[in-house]
Amino acid sequence: ADCLLMGVSRVGKSPLSIYMGTFGLKVANYPLCPDVPLPDEFLAKVDRRRVFGLVMDPEYLSDYRDSRQKYLMGTGLPGLKGYSDGNAVFNEIEQAKQMLKERRITCLDVTGMPLPSIAAKILRYLGDR
Repeated sequence: ADCLLMGVSRVGKSPLSIYMGTFGLKVANYPLCPDVPLPDEFLAKVDRRRVFGLVMDPEYLSDYRDSRQKYLMGTGLPGLKGYSDGNAVFNEIEQAKQMLKERRITCLDVTGMPLPSIAAKILRYLGDR
């Protein structure tokens, strides 16, 4: 892949991957899950200059997840306990930030940013590296 996007659920990894793919980039994404350690043997094989961690404001993400959960519940699918809980989301984001910092992975706050702006920022980083 030309770059790897990492982030918690609903931070925009997949739509961003698809958007960047329209420019001919091969983009992989890796979900960061609460209390699940990153496999260091996997990261050892990846050029860290091409890895980007996506985070966003916990309150913004919590509201977004709450809307998503309400929509899914209307379809008959079960909701996830704690998925949009403000404290749980805050802890999840903080844990993700810490993981990214410890591994020296570029962390981008994408709160409220449209896909083209996020993609442009990543492309600038890639071009500088």
